[in-house]
Amino acid sequence: MSQLNNGSNPLALADSHLPSRPNADSKPPTSILPRSDTKINITSQQISAINITESFTAAASALKTGQLVKDEYFTLFEAVGALEIMDSKMDSGHLAPGETLEDEYNVLRNLLPEEVIGIMDQILCHEVAWHIGHPLSQTLFTCLYIERLLWPEPRTLEEAQFSRDLNSRSENPLLYRVLRSYCIATIKACHFVHCMVTGESYYEEEDFTAQLYHRELLPKVSVAEIQTLLDEALSYNDTANISPESKKAIEKRLQFRRSILDALEQDTFPLNARRRPSLSCIPLLQDIKASSQLGKPVNEAFSTKIQRTLASSVPPRPMVTIKLSDALAHFETLCNDATDVGQILATETSEELSTAIWVFMSRKPQPSVYIRALVQSFLLERGTQRVLGRTTTKHFLFSSIAAIVLPKSPILEPANDMVELPTSPQFQMARLLAEFDGKAGQQYINIFRNACLNRCRTRRTLCHLVLDWDTLQADAEDIDGTLRTYTKEEPALYASDQPTYSYPLSSWVYHHKLNHLRQIIQMGFELSIYAPDEISGMYWFLSYICATHISHIDRISFFLERDMHAQEVLSQNSDAPEKSDVKDQADYQKTLKSLFRIYTHLKATDAFSKALHALHTLLLRHKAIAVPQRPYSSDKLRYELRMKPFLSLNVPEPVTFESFREESSCTALSDEEVLEEARMRIGDAKKFWEAVLKAGWSAELVDNPELDRSSKEGKTGTMEMQKGSTTIEGEWSEGVKNVIRACIATSISIVTLKKKLDETRGLEGMKVTFPVPGEKGCWHEWWIVPRVLTVC
Repeated sequence: MSQLNNGSNPLALADSHLPSRPNADSKPPTSILPRSDTKINITSQQISAINITESFTAAASALKTGQLVKDEYFTLFEAVGALEIMDSKMDSGHLAPGETLEDEYNVLRNLLPEEVIGIMDQILCHEVAWHIGHPLSQTLFTCLYIERLLWPEPRTLEEAQFSRDLNSRSENPLLYRVLRSYCIATIKACHFVHCMVTGESYYEEEDFTAQLYHRELLPKVSVAEIQTLLDEALSYNDTANISPESKKAIEKRLQFRRSILDALEQDTFPLNARRRPSLSCIPLLQDIKASSQLGKPVNEAFSTKIQRTLASSVPPRPMVTIKLSDALAHFETLCNDATDVGQILATETSEELSTAIWVFMSRKPQPSVYIRALVQSFLLERGTQRVLGRTTTKHFLFSSIAAIVLPKSPILEPANDMVELPTSPQFQMARLLAEFDGKAGQQYINIFRNACLNRCRTRRTLCHLVLDWDTLQADAEDIDGTLRTYTKEEPALYASDQPTYSYPLSSWVYHHKLNHLRQIIQMGFELSIYAPDEISGMYWFLSYICATHISHIDRISFFLERDMHAQEVLSQNSDAPEKSDVKDQADYQKTLKSLFRIYTHLKATDAFSKALHALHTLLLRHKAIAVPQRPYSSDKLRYELRMKPFLSLNVPEPVTFESFREESSCTALSDEEVLEEARMRIGDAKKFWEAVLKAGWSAELVDNPELDRSSKEGKTGTMEMQKGSTTIEGEWSEGVKNVIRACIATSISIVTLKKKLDETRGLEGMKVTFPVPGEKGCWHEWWIVPRVLTVC
């Protein structure tokens, strides 16, 4: 009480900090925010304001550049808050002098046909901008028409209106019938895209921005209702009193919305229930492009002020706009890619599926995030959890094992699953196979799903997957050892005097792990990870991995031929050979043929990598490749960085830095010997790559007319290939041809170097350039061929 009597009333003190209240006769303020050109004098009985600008400037000038001053009472939160508030670049609530809080654009005003066409095209551009990774707050949600439809959240289609007030609605049919139906169809299409992408593996802000800002994209509205709405709009457009050109332009845009919405809805159905997709979208896109000059953009209908209601804590960000031609090209590519996905579904074996996915995902530009998510949904169908909609993950895994290491074995007999006697060998084998399936099944599916990520993430994820497969290989060896007690396998002498066993499951795992290692190295070239002076060593390591893989394929073939010979002898000793014996021999031959295809590809890769290693080594030796100064690193540290994914593996054994340096530098070889090595290897590489091209990308799809006929008949209800479109087979063939062209370019560089060395014993006057992936002169992004020119 004594404090209150002394005149220190806290309420009075609080009021003393406020400016004096205006008189009753004064005019009310027009804004709660102060004008920037108005000087406000704050007076108080307790506080005396002092201008510290000059003192603060003098103190700050005494600090060195970059020097920080820390005040324990001025936290980071307060510092950032001080920077954000009233900064137009940081404060989403900041209003410039004369600026209103909300947009003054009237979404209910009557629109001209040209304005409707312009708004439709602008919405299409913003939709594509969202597809390629930009947030909705900077793209579609900047449209005032979209915002009015989505907020407040509509519970039914009827509630999705530009105005919820019935009395204020306009009678303009172009607005309420045409533009409204177009906007609603766009929102529903975005809903399907959002559900597809977020249901699969993707990376936020790398591929796609899924934030909806507490909005719903009409998930409860059926496609049938929207199609009816579009039909009504088309019917009105047919009888509207507008010019024929505008009428046709609006018609094509509404038809495109109907067609793309139907295609996106089909992607949500089970694979065996989908209709063959119509490519009517592509001609409609051409019509939209031809009539784009009829549209009149309405920029006032799009505003970043909506961001204040979406996320107030996020700084304002500019609106993202792209050209209509680029947006139409994106949709055309998306439609073509969606059609070509049907060729992936037509594959029969896991090896063919792997090749098809790698070729498809290597397209430049890479398929959009929606297409990549769509392929992932095929790999493991939602609901049924079946691979490609037709087989279980267990059967998919075992068919791959049979195709590589066990074409005919009691281990994989389906009848083993029916045995219930625990003491039976069949029961125990089924139990062990189920254990292996539990460890390897998802890992195997992840191989294909990982290829559907963006290229950088694919390589990064492979670096993690090899560690899992290294552990899986050790587990597989233990299972192989236990299985031998039931299969009664006899050891064999292979590459040594010590008897050894086939280790089928471990061999299968090791085969795929070596594939991962090779892909990691080659994608490093594609992504320009290695410096020019590191390319030589990485090609040497690639040849080392290929040589290891070739040896492993040879080991698998040895045990397969042993088993096939034993089966043949058993059949010959039989009085009446059964049809199953003939089939078993055919299965063995099919597997050996598949292994030979893998062997040929590995020999081609091995020979080409050795040739490029020798060529780059010679250029490094003569300082034709500049080696930058690296004061904060060493050769050993960089080696550990490049080999980080491989050094922790059990097999293949890690290569020490000393061995790597000695082998990759070719110090024991003269210039002439290095050039001769390069010449011989590039000749072998060209022959092997021509053999790869002749064999085709998939023997099953190329040589099997029955499969070709069944795929054309649509036996699984999947997508049919369109004549004239770029097929995966054609892209694979073109890729191999580009590798052969790279071999020819390498031969030219080798001949040029040899001629120069014969003349001057040095490379003075030579110019060496390295075309990076994507540039002219880089025939294939996995093979960096130096271009050697003589400077006059």
